[in-house]
Amino acid sequence: MTAGHPVWVLDGTDLHSRDVPRELRPDEDTGLSLPGRWVDSHNLKVNDTLVAQDGRRLSVTAISQEVHLGFPVSNLTIGEFHNYAVGTDALLVHNTSLCDEGAERLAALYRNGQITRGELDNFLINIGADAESIAKVRSRLDSPTPNINPFAGVTGNAPKSAETLVIGEGMDAVKDAARGLRSEGVDAKWYQAWGKNFPTNRPMTPTELEAALARNERWIRQKVKEGYQFYDIGVDPTRSVRSPFYELEQRILKELGVETIPLPR
Repeated sequence: MTAGHPVWVLDGTDLHSRDVPRELRPDEDTGLSLPGRWVDSHNLKVNDTLVAQDGRRLSVTAISQEVHLGFPVSNLTIGEFHNYAVGTDALLVHNTSLCDEGAERLAALYRNGQITRGELDNFLINIGADAESIAKVRSRLDSPTPNINPFAGVTGNAPKSAETLVIGEGMDAVKDAARGLRSEGVDAKWYQAWGKNFPTNRPMTPTELEAALARNERWIRQKVKEGYQFYDIGVDPTRSVRSPFYELEQRILKELGVETIPLPR
């Protein structure tokens, strides 16, 4: 097992005084169904009690460390519970964030124009990337080629003269994308909801949300009838809950057979 990999330890000497694994939040191993906590593999001690996938308790009888230079290893990021079983004894371990090399490879795909920002964000969402992984990738998106307009050339063969709308999660990002398209000569717009319909100091009630979604649906159906083309910036990878408005827009466009044009966030 590689150093720095979190392993679940049920019991052990000075267990709760050991360092918190760098991949985890300090409170990530509290309030769970098993006693114990996550411990980095290099901080395991003889007589520590580990747990297997089938519930068996296994005791650490000896520890040895070896150094291998240039040995290929792979990081895993597991969705939802972020843990998995490893080895012949199927020990419970925690996944890890994207390594620096993996983050750089993803960012390079975007910088080289091989994937859009929306495709990158969707990929990070689908693999359940944690906040640290997302930050690693995003910090590399603008290097080593800064000062390049991310919207340059994104319109491809799409007609610039066509009536255009931008959809996606997060109105600030949608507006930024529309303004980026305008810098490419596209008269892009976005859904401008009435502010009076959105309370500022409390969550929307179910009735208010239902009415707002109905207005959004009428709007997007009308724009399809008017022949608008749609650019889509995709999901916001920092959100833990998907936007019901964006989900509705995606559903209606799919129902009407309208293809969207992917756009970087």
